[in-house]
Amino acid sequence: MSVLDYIPKGYENKATTAHLMRVMNCDMRTLRMYIREERRIGAVICSTRQDGGGYWKPNNKQELIRTAATLRSEGLDMLETARCLEYEAGIIEGQETLGFEHG
Repeated sequence: MSVLDYIPKGYENKATTAHLMRVMNCDMRTLRMYIREERRIGAVICSTRQDGGGYWKPNNKQELIRTAATLRSEGLDMLETARCLEYEAGIIEGQETLGFEHG
């Protein structure tokens, strides 16, 4: 069965991450891969990391907007973290020292 078969409609009915890992017999990383693959081929799946995390098919436009805003924010946070790491590694132009404090 596909992970989509276990994802209900509406936030109030969301399938928790723990439940989906149990029924799909997988770990969190694999579950996220399944979700990502479904989204890439067109499945509309909302998600949250709050309250134990979970996934659902949207009931309305607000659920779509809220999930999009959350994913965008998390993505921007990840990009900023990557930029900081690259800066420390000297990958970003203009960086001359690593800036690590030893003591």
